[in-house]
Amino acid sequence: MRVRRLLIAVAAGGLTIIGVAACSSTVEGTGTLAEGVITPGSSGSEDPSSDPSESSSPSESESPTPTETTTSSIPTPTVDPVETKERLTCITVQSQIKSINDQFNGASNRAAQVGILNRGAKSMETTLKRAGLPRTDRIYVAGVNVLNQLKKLVTLANRGQNPSTGPYHVTTRAFSSICATI
Repeated sequence: MRVRRLLIAVAAGGLTIIGVAACSSTVEGTGTLAEGVITPGSSGSEDPSSDPSESSSPSESESPTPTETTTSSIPTPTVDPVETKERLTCITVQSQIKSINDQFNGASNRAAQVGILNRGAKSMETTLKRAGLPRTDRIYVAGVNVLNQLKKLVTLANRGQNPSTGPYHVTTRAFSSICATI
C-alpha cells in the first residue's frame, strides 16, 4: 500500500514538473508569448510581437484553403438549458435514490433506517429546490412525487407504524422512466 502511494506521489510530482516546464516554455515571465509559440492563425514563422495588420501586401497574408477548417464553418450545437437542468436533476436524484436504498438495506435497525430516509428526503428536497426547473416540469413533478413518498415513509415510521415501501418504489420507477425519455 505504501509503495502504491509513493508511486502515485512520484507520478503526480513528475506531471507537475512537466506542466510547469511546458507553461514556462509557452509564456515568458513578462506575460507575453515566448518566441516561436504558434497561435491560431499563425504559422510560427512570423515574429510574435509583429502586428498582422502591418503586412506589406495583401497577397502575403494567408487565407484558409478549402481543406482547412475555419471556426465559422464548424456548427455549434444548440444547448437547451431546461433539458440540461432536467438531465442533471435526473442524474442527481437517481444517485440519491440508489444511495438511500443501499444505505436503508444495509442499516442494522429501524432507527438507522428512519434516519437514512429522513436525511435522504432533506437532500433530495434541496436538490429539487436548486434544480432551477419550473414547478410544472415533468422531471421536477416526478422528483417531488418520490420526495413525498420518502417523507410519508418517515412520518409513518416516526408514528410507530410499519409503512409499505411499495408506493415509494413505484414512484422511483416512474421517475427513472421519465428520465429515460430525455
